[in-house]
Amino acid sequence: MVFRATRLTWGTARQWLRSAFPLAAILVTVLAVPRVGADEINVKILFDGNCPIKVSDPQVVLEKGRNDNILWTSYNKDGSQPVRVAYSIYFDPFVGRPLADSNGDGVLRSPNVKATSPKGVYKYTVLGNECSGDALDPNIVVR
Repeated sequence: MVFRATRLTWGTARQWLRSAFPLAAILVTVLAVPRVGADEINVKILFDGNCPIKVSDPQVVLEKGRNDNILWTSYNKDGSQPVRVAYSIYFDPFVGRPLADSNGDGVLRSPNVKATSPKGVYKYTVLGNECSGDALDPNIVVR
């Protein structure tokens, strides 16, 4: 009998568990998700044509240290159905370039709020990529 030394990694452990204990493998996979306690807040951005006119939650509250984030989705002006509109979001509390809807599907996700982020109220700006109208300036509260 020949034994091979194999380095134990998450993948090999999960593979072994899956073959030996299928239910345990599912539970370990679910319990190992790093976003424990995190919330994803869904915010609708209502558009009239290519211009943003309103957000469903003008003051989103995120908890620092929990990896909370925001999922923005573009909707028609009465909020009844999603629409494909290209837009960008600029942040005060997050470092880096603005989020841009590069594929035009109308969905953007914010970066997670880090434990080191200062508490406070921050403005973010929503701009329609093909809109000559005003931008929206709702708030994010980090606490």
